[in-house]
Amino acid sequence: MARGRRLLEVGAFVAVYVGLGEALDMNPNVYLVAGIPLVAAFQLLVARRPLRALWVRDAPAFVLTPRVALVGALLAVVPVVMLVIDATKDAPVALYLWDLAALAGAFVAAWALTQFTERTLRLLGLCLVTAVPIGLFWLVGVELLDDAFFHRAADEPSFDLLVFGQYLFLYFPSVFVMEEVVFRGALDSHVQHEGERHGLLTAIYISVLWGLWHIPVRGHEPIVALVVVMGTTGILLSIFWRRSGNLGVSGGAHAFMDSVRNGFGNFPA
Repeated sequence: MARGRRLLEVGAFVAVYVGLGEALDMNPNVYLVAGIPLVAAFQLLVARRPLRALWVRDAPAFVLTPRVALVGALLAVVPVVMLVIDATKDAPVALYLWDLAALAGAFVAAWALTQFTERTLRLLGLCLVTAVPIGLFWLVGVELLDDAFFHRAADEPSFDLLVFGQYLFLYFPSVFVMEEVVFRGALDSHVQHEGERHGLLTAIYISVLWGLWHIPVRGHEPIVALVVVMGTTGILLSIFWRRSGNLGVSGGAHAFMDSVRNGFGNFPA
């Protein structure tokens, strides 16, 4: 299939996704969960690739081995706790769905982790020390610099390690079924096939679309800001997804970055 057509298909997918989010005025949790059936349909009907390739590009069929079940059960602890907490608070249905999605993602994440090699671990480390600092500069650093530049009164920056840990073990399984799996596992894989040229340009394209995807839930921010913030980080996430073929690398860095942000108290609006 010609790459020009694949670029159009990916752009159309994001346009439909964003259009639904805007037209139905979805809150962030509904918007994220809505991507699950959308990306499954895209992967099977448009990309015509198996679902397992969303998480590990060239892996054999998914098998729930005892090792996968054990790791999955450990990763499921925090999503289950959050599900119980939300139930006691009589939280909105959308939040239950998000928790259930993260719970399901725990076992997919466990399967991806069992496919790790020494090379995968090395790439994860490189992704953490390159993509994460850039993302945190935009998510945390800019606000601190802004306060300092304009001499605004602000509390001394503090970091809550417990909040960081809670969200790391919540976000990591969630990225295997929401957001990261859409833009790296599905769309990036469709646009850039192994051996094709101009990989940097397609990584930029996917990252720009990722920024635009945030419009329905971050519409108060300028579109240029969304594209710059998500785009500069997303390029590296795409590159490391391509090199590793395992969503645990880009997804792990994404989850780590967002968890550090929350540890500083900068929860997304």
